[in-house]
Amino acid sequence: MEIIKKINLYFDDLNKNSQKEYIDAIDPALFDPSTPIAIIELKDNKWFISEKSNMTFDPTDPANIGQPYEGGYLAGVIDSTQTEGSGGERYALIVAPKASGENTSLTWGGYNYTVSGADSTWNGKQNTIDLMNDSKSHPAASFCDGLTIGGYSDWYLPAPDELELLYRNFKPTTRDNYNNPRDLYGQTNGYTSSDPSQTGLSNWQDYGSGFLDVNTLHWSSMEYSSTYAWVQFFNIGYQNAYNKANSYRVRAVRKVLLDPSPRTYISELDKYVGDSYEGGYLAGVIDSTQTEGSSGERYALIVAPKASGEHSGLTWGGYNYTVSGADSTWNGKQNTIDLIADSQSHPAASFCDGLTISGYSDWYLPAPDELELLYRNFKPTARDNRTSARELHSQTNGYNPNSDPTENGYTSNDPSQTRLSDWQDGGSEFLDDTYHWSSMECSSTSAWSQHFGNGNQTVYNKTNSYRVRAVRRLTL
Repeated sequence: MEIIKKINLYFDDLNKNSQKEYIDAIDPALFDPSTPIAIIELKDNKWFISEKSNMTFDPTDPANIGQPYEGGYLAGVIDSTQTEGSGGERYALIVAPKASGENTSLTWGGYNYTVSGADSTWNGKQNTIDLMNDSKSHPAASFCDGLTIGGYSDWYLPAPDELELLYRNFKPTTRDNYNNPRDLYGQTNGYTSSDPSQTGLSNWQDYGSGFLDVNTLHWSSMEYSSTYAWVQFFNIGYQNAYNKANSYRVRAVRKVLLDPSPRTYISELDKYVGDSYEGGYLAGVIDSTQTEGSSGERYALIVAPKASGEHSGLTWGGYNYTVSGADSTWNGKQNTIDLIADSQSHPAASFCDGLTISGYSDWYLPAPDELELLYRNFKPTARDNRTSARELHSQTNGYNPNSDPTENGYTSNDPSQTRLSDWQDGGSEFLDDTYHWSSMECSSTSAWSQHFGNGNQTVYNKTNSYRVRAVRRLTL
C-alpha cells in the first residue's frame, strides 16, 4: 500500500471537516493543543492513524495535572481507600472549565435545617446526591448537578478534601499559606507558609483563564451544622464553616474511578485484566501446573462479551445421570468436551460450544476455578464476600490454587467491587448478581455453580435454570 501523504495532526484539526470524519474516535480533551496528537497517512484515498504520540494519557502521573481530560482539567488523584478501606474510592479528580463550570455567586441553601447525609470530607459526589435528594433547595449543588460539559453530565459540588487538592495543585497566588488549626480532622491545614507554592501553570495563576478566584470563598458540598457549611478560600488555603445563606463562588468537578491498585498485568501479552482481547476481555491467568505439574496448563482466560456470550437461563442437563469426565476444578475446556461428547443433553455447555464471536469458535463453559477468577477480578457489587467453608478444595470460598497468583480465600471485603465501571453492577459487561453454571459435575443430580453477588460456590440441581457466561483461553 503506497503512502501518498503523511502529516502531523493537531488538536485544532479536529474541527476541520476534511479530516474529522476520519478520526471521530479521538477524544480532543486528551490532548495538548501545541503537541501533535498523531501522524495520519493518506493511503488508497483513505486516512489512517499511523503513529500515535500522546494518545495514551495517565491520570495518575503528576506531570499531567492541568492537562485537558474528559470534559475539564486533571486536578490530581483522591484515594480514600487509605482511610475508608474497601468503602473508599481511588479516582482522578477533574475540575470543570472556568467559563462553563463556575458560578460567581450562589447560596448553599437549607438554612436552619440539617440534611440527611452531605457529611463526607472527600466524597463530594455522594454529598451532592444527598443534597439533590433533600427536600430543601441547595443552589450551589444544583448548579453543579445540572451541568453538561464536553458531553459529561456527572458534575458535582466538591467536598473539602477535593477542594484542598485543587488548592494544592492550582494555587493561584504567591501569598503565604494559612497554616493555623482548622476544625476539619482536628488538624492544621498541613501547609508551611511557602508549600504549596504558586502553580507554574500560567492559565491557573491569578487571573488566568482557568484560575480559582482568590477574592471570595468557594462552597464545598459538606454540611457543618443546620446553619453552616464548609468553604475553601483559594487565596491562602483557608477552610472553615460559613453561613449557608451567604453567596459564594462554586466550581464543579467530576471523577474518573481508578483501580485501587494497578490491574493485573499479563506480561506475556503486554496487556492488563479487563483489556479487550481476541473476542472478549482478559480475565486473568490460570496456571494449573502449580497443582498438576507437566499435565497442567498456563493460559490467559478470556471472558466473552455479555451481549453475545451470555445466556440468561439454561439447565445444566443430564439429571439423574453421571457424565464420564466433566470433573476438573480448573479445566472448563476439557469438561465442556466431555459434556458435548456425552449421550445426554447439556444445554449450558452446548450454548458455549456453539458460539462464534469475532471469528473465535473455541468458547466453553468455565470450570469453578475459572469462575472464581472472574469473580475476583470483576466482582460487580459492594456486598460482603461469603467466607464460609465449601467442599471444593476443602477450603473456604475464594481459595484458588490454580490461579496466578494463587489465592487463599476471601475476607468479607477482599476482593472489593471492581473499579472497572463496565463490569460494575448494571454495567455493559457485568456478571449478574445470581448463580452461573460451571462445567464441573458434582453428582448424578447436581453440578457446581458460582454466585456473583457474594462469591459463593456450591452445588445445585441440574434441572435449575441459571445464567451462563462463556470463556475461551490462550496458552501462554
